[in-house]
Amino acid sequence: MQYGIYCLSYNNPKRRVQIQSKFESQGLAVQFYDGVSPTDPRIQGRPLAPNIQRAWSIMYGHLDMLRLFVNSGKEFGIFCEDDILIRKDFGGNLAQILSHFVELRLDVLLLGCLCSNPDFMKYSNFPERPINDDSTHPFRYYAYDSNPSSAVWGTQMYLLHKSHAEFLLEKYAHGYADWTIEDKSLVHFSADWTITKEGEKAVIHPLVAIENAEAEYEDEYQGTCRKKCYRLFYSSDLFV
Repeated sequence: MQYGIYCLSYNNPKRRVQIQSKFESQGLAVQFYDGVSPTDPRIQGRPLAPNIQRAWSIMYGHLDMLRLFVNSGKEFGIFCEDDILIRKDFGGNLAQILSHFVELRLDVLLLGCLCSNPDFMKYSNFPERPINDDSTHPFRYYAYDSNPSSAVWGTQMYLLHKSHAEFLLEKYAHGYADWTIEDKSLVHFSADWTITKEGEKAVIHPLVAIENAEAEYEDEYQGTCRKKCYRLFYSSDLFV
């Protein structure tokens, strides 16, 4: 299966070097995207609060990565941000994960996320999506819905197929951001609210990618989610 890995890394050379090393240690190539500045003509001049401006920058960064993927001709795209830790066995299990993605007919597979209920096996609103694979593998897959009460957020790392990336570009890349300024009923122009909320969705368990412990969140809720995920999934034996 043809796939590409894309990483959003904005103005942080240290993180870029670190994440490249993490992928290379597993024999995986990654294509970096430098991100979107507030001076980008898609952002500049709009009456946006600083937090909204940042959300637009991140969202456009993800959409631009999706466009790189679609233009590549590859069938599957893996997208991530540069502040993550990656399981050491990800590269060795990637072919199997892609096979499961196809079997489950998914549009989106979260390989990392923020969630107030990160141990998905214990919650009824995360029904398991069983697979027919009889071989030994460490992962299971759990569906989630788009309702904010499900408390699944984040674009740390996710997997899409080409047709769904094309759908997201068509819906969000051609004026949608500006429409949200006038029409407050529209879903926010934010990667958390859009890219991971459309289509047939599942989250992998255990997570393949988790945020590192360096970042601090102004939003206390996001900080709590990050800490819960980190405590549950992090192991020095499993993550690089």
